[in-house]
Amino acid sequence: AIQANIASQNVDVLVNTTAGNLDLNTGAVSRAILQLAGNNLQALVNTAKKSAGITSLPDGHILVTGPADLPCKQVIHCVLCSWDGGQGNSEKVLRKIVQQCLQQAEKGNYTSIAIPAMGTGGLRFPHDVVAEAMFDEAVNNCRTNPSGSLREIRFIVWEGDPKSIPAFNEVMTKYKALHTDDAPKLTTTVNPRPAPSSETAPQPSFQGASSKRGRSRRNRKGRGGKTGADSSVGMPRAHCKPGDASSATPSLFSDVSNPVRGELQMFIGDVTLNVRRGDLTMETTDCIVNSTNEQLDLTRGAVSNAICKAGGPAIARECASIAASGAMRDGIAVTGAGKLKCKKIIHAAAPDRDTDWNNVIMNCLRTADSLGFKSIAFPALGTGILQGSAVRTATTMLDALQDFILQCNPSSINEVRITIFQQEMVRIFHEEMRKKVGKPLPEKTEKQSGILGNIGRLAAAGWNYLRGQTDKTENQPIPSPDNVVVLVIYSDNVDSLWEAKTMINKAIVDTSKEEKIPSKFRLTEEQRKHVKSLALCHDCVVDITRKNIRVQGRAMDVMMASQDIKEFQRDIEMKTQEEKHLGDKAELLLKTVQWYYVDENDERQPYEAKINYMIEVAYMAKKSGVDFEFEATNLHVDFKTMKETVVGDLASEAFDVIRHELDKEGAMKIPESWTGMSDKVQYQEVELQPTTEEYKKVHDEFMKSVTTAAPTAGYYAVTTANVLKIQRIQNVSLWHQYNVRKKKMELDNAQSQQPVERILYHGTPVDPISSINNTGFNRSYSGRNVGAALGNGVYFAVTASISAADQYARPDPNGHRYMYMARVL
Repeated sequence: AIQANIASQNVDVLVNTTAGNLDLNTGAVSRAILQLAGNNLQALVNTAKKSAGITSLPDGHILVTGPADLPCKQVIHCVLCSWDGGQGNSEKVLRKIVQQCLQQAEKGNYTSIAIPAMGTGGLRFPHDVVAEAMFDEAVNNCRTNPSGSLREIRFIVWEGDPKSIPAFNEVMTKYKALHTDDAPKLTTTVNPRPAPSSETAPQPSFQGASSKRGRSRRNRKGRGGKTGADSSVGMPRAHCKPGDASSATPSLFSDVSNPVRGELQMFIGDVTLNVRRGDLTMETTDCIVNSTNEQLDLTRGAVSNAICKAGGPAIARECASIAASGAMRDGIAVTGAGKLKCKKIIHAAAPDRDTDWNNVIMNCLRTADSLGFKSIAFPALGTGILQGSAVRTATTMLDALQDFILQCNPSSINEVRITIFQQEMVRIFHEEMRKKVGKPLPEKTEKQSGILGNIGRLAAAGWNYLRGQTDKTENQPIPSPDNVVVLVIYSDNVDSLWEAKTMINKAIVDTSKEEKIPSKFRLTEEQRKHVKSLALCHDCVVDITRKNIRVQGRAMDVMMASQDIKEFQRDIEMKTQEEKHLGDKAELLLKTVQWYYVDENDERQPYEAKINYMIEVAYMAKKSGVDFEFEATNLHVDFKTMKETVVGDLASEAFDVIRHELDKEGAMKIPESWTGMSDKVQYQEVELQPTTEEYKKVHDEFMKSVTTAAPTAGYYAVTTANVLKIQRIQNVSLWHQYNVRKKKMELDNAQSQQPVERILYHGTPVDPISSINNTGFNRSYSGRNVGAALGNGVYFAVTASISAADQYARPDPNGHRYMYMARVL
């Protein structure tokens, strides 16, 4: 059944359970309905009581009123007795109420009704009794009234009553076992009010909390709510377009319905799809999906950040542990949910190409189904920092759901939600859902079976071996007895043998793939071993040459192995770049600051560049000291005593250390416009006053850049802005480093007519600002987390309108955006 607020259901008739005195402030269901309906509903009840000549309503009776301010057309109020332990008539009273409510809806020619799971609270009814009784009565009503008006019956569970969900699940599963065949069936949508027939009434269709009799009880529409139940009872996997049954086109996609305001629903086979606007971190599904990266770094990406913030630090710690142990499998990792309402989080690594999202979605669904989850919630994958098209994303997700149902025959998953934060994107998804309605089933492809379906290693190491080595290529890997499968074929004639061999070779070729990954650098022996182990994890083999890494195996395995190898190459490349970047910064620092130690002869000895940089960074960060390694010895510098000692060796001699600032000798000066700073301060934020020339110049340049720049293709430029505050960031150390580099570039480019310096813009979220002000722009926090769509690095834009876009200057909770106007070489 659906866990939801019954008052929010978009149906014709709502059923309300209340006390015998008909005071709507009594009972959780009644209060929820009254809160949304307003006090006019109580007034309508009082008027109905007076008209009926009663002061209270007996157990098992109903009272009908108008809806007041509710979105429905009619409200049925009923009174249920307490559970008698099965010794009296309490179950009969429950069944009678359900019967009367359904009859009243049919009498009014209404098409949909929502009934709460009655009696499971203070009245102490067992959950299984309620589920079975309500379900039975709904089925009986459909059987006895095949031409009735009701097309949809929803059972709604109060959000504080989680035990009713599995109770309805069990009842519906039992019903399905009794009333469905093993093979899927096709049904056809017929006219809304068919003439009565002597034939047996068709089996009713139930989905989640809904029993839908779409025009004759067979057209499956939808339901809304927070968690679904496996409730497709007696329903086929395929739907048909309206029309004559004999010519109906089978489709997995049903009609689209609107069970709750702002939410669209459809059925894809036996799986319910709900698409709505909302917050993924508030979902109550069994699991939610987080789009992340292979490193499981949850600081990257809006969805990951939101999950960390709402779920607490335990999620990030578990992700870090999985990443460290290399336990992520096929780009998927499952963790606990921390403080979130779901049970688990499925973390999926974003693919390199947009075309690979189908595989990511299917892997998430397979994982959830294998873990026995009934419901799963996705964000709009690939539309955040990756800037994918919303239309393409919607189509991909719908296609992936269809592929999952056709290929995997899910045993647990019965509800999929796509929860989207942006209203415009919800509209796009809804349009794509409507386009899918009645889309024909894809043509079936022959599925391999037997030994040909399980030849992963044969297709990898022995693929050329079994082809008789007809395609000899350079550096051909030689298969060993351990990774080759040998097929022995028996036949009474040579022609049959060759025909069989040809068929087997074709099957191997068809299911196999070879991909060459360009080698960007020479791998060490240890790195080569790691690449081979990555391939082996996916039942593939690799051949590493100077020019490329050749991966062989089954198509799916090769794809997964190649992704892992490419990611490993990127990690090495990034580490190399970071080391080079560190070396450049260290050499640059030597122009402004040099640390020395005083040796046994009282002579100053300079620290080498990288150690000098480590000491200076720790010193400027106001740390008490710093540890480093020099010539295989662990050393420590204490900034309070200005002494260098050997770590763990108290008997060793301590050497004096000296910090020497070269700029104090007159090499460079800070700008005259800067406000005076204390020597103890690394940087200072100085707010400019609107009346100063400096403020006016910065303001005018910024506004001109925002308003005159045209949007660039692929980005959502911001063309209007209201400047709230301008600050000058004063950092003496970074200023000196910048000027050293600037002078060098001017000397190197003395013949060029182009200036080496430009004024550019860098949009950023609020979190990295203090780090940027302290140590400068660094891709670890100002590149990866802020729109690094083309690679890892720090991004600057020529125009402020681009840097102000959401993927860069993400707004804070107050809607404010932050941007640097920076000098860039």
